[in-house]
Amino acid sequence: MQKPPFKLLPISAMITAMCLQAPFSHAQEEVLTLKEVEVSAESLSDTQPVKGYNATSSRTATKTDTDLIDVPQAVSVITQELIKDMSLQSITEVVQYVPGVQASQGEGNRDAVNFRGAGVTTGDFYVDGVRDDVQTYRDFYNTDRIEVLKGPNAMIFGRGGAGGVINRVSKEAGWDPVRELSVSYGAYNQKRTTIDIGQGLNESVAFRLNAVYEDSDSYRDGVGIERYGITPTFTFNLSEQTRIVLSAEYFEDKRIGDRGQPSVNGAANSSLKNRPLDLGDTDQFFGNARLSPNETETTAFNAMIEHDFDNGITLRNRTRYADYDKYYQNVFASSALRNDGTIGV
Repeated sequence: MQKPPFKLLPISAMITAMCLQAPFSHAQEEVLTLKEVEVSAESLSDTQPVKGYNATSSRTATKTDTDLIDVPQAVSVITQELIKDMSLQSITEVVQYVPGVQASQGEGNRDAVNFRGAGVTTGDFYVDGVRDDVQTYRDFYNTDRIEVLKGPNAMIFGRGGAGGVINRVSKEAGWDPVRELSVSYGAYNQKRTTIDIGQGLNESVAFRLNAVYEDSDSYRDGVGIERYGITPTFTFNLSEQTRIVLSAEYFEDKRIGDRGQPSVNGAANSSLKNRPLDLGDTDQFFGNARLSPNETETTAFNAMIEHDFDNGITLRNRTRYADYDKYYQNVFASSALRNDGTIGV
């Protein structure tokens, strides 16, 4: 009996497999050369670490340099370029760009803000993360940026600021040269001059000097402002891992305390109740401007030491010693406008 030719099939299959493997092995030997791609970026400046209007990181919320997108708190950063472009010169002007925070009067002698849900505060102010709650008006001539942390997480600063905190980040000396002179003249005879100069003295030491002088009248009769200050700063790179920043500040603020206009003492159900008196002529000073001086003298010393360990841990310590001398006297309208057209002083 003749056997069927099924034994030839394995040989045919083996020959077919060998034919299919040949071009595949040849394709593996081909080398594809890609074009070179050049990647460039602007280096970070050690004298202006945040450029533009949008900051991407902050140390205020977590005490570490963390990207804002990874911070589960509400943080607003007013950068140096925004301060310059909008000519922001006071806390009152800055908070106009911070949602949930409004300026309060401060009785004409100090910064005061109202955090949404927490009320008015004059004490939740910090400079470089250290308490700066003296009752005075602050200037930004030596400030790089302002970081506002909102909400109860501000209690990490240890002062009990349930509504939030406002932290001023100071300018530091660096090796990128700084040469800035600003002279401005504004309404009500306002004259203001600021100086910002600095550079590296050698590979290990850098110097920076900030100074300001301002003199201005006001739309209110008898009210004026004069303030001036100077802040020298040194940065020492002791090694690639250790850095020390030392600075000192002397600042004086002299002004007449303006408490504003009295309110109308209307009936309890009147729409005029506690509304400001409509004078038509807003230059009237209610009280005695000559007997309402407000003078603050600030002398402060700051030190920061930072060391990077090999295991990725960074140790940073800030120390601040400040002496404040304030004199405040105010003769002002102490009551609303009475029905007979008089007010108390």
